[in-house]
Amino acid sequence: MLRLFHKRPAIYHILHGLLVKLIDNMRKILFPFFKDHHRFLLGKWWFRLALVIYVIALVVSPFAVGLGYLNSQTDWCYDSLSFYYDDTKLFNNQLEECQVLARALWDDAIVAGILIPIFSHYLFQLILFKLVIDFIALGRKRI
Repeated sequence: MLRLFHKRPAIYHILHGLLVKLIDNMRKILFPFFKDHHRFLLGKWWFRLALVIYVIALVVSPFAVGLGYLNSQTDWCYDSLSFYYDDTKLFNNQLEECQVLARALWDDAIVAGILIPIFSHYLFQLILFKLVIDFIALGRKRI
């Protein structure tokens, strides 16, 4: 079989190098406490499983935190609708007030849904890699 390109074009090597650098920089930003001496953990099946579960939880948590915050702030309003079930006009007025309140709190819910998971992400890594693995499991004295 005749191969037209027995070598990869130069653009391939340039793009591959840029992609490798981009992934390495993203890894350093997303996982700043995961160092080279932690690489042995990637060979453990339980750590890879925990990593998959952690990534799924990290993707779902902004929605859960944001909607949980919104629900905690507007739940009393929607619960009070049951008092107005016999009067349609009062029910509609109260429902409109609840919707206005929910719209007003939507920005806070988005901010909470973004900032709380980010803070938790870095705090969890600090505790896991620095305290649990380095200090307790590996016995390193410097934290």
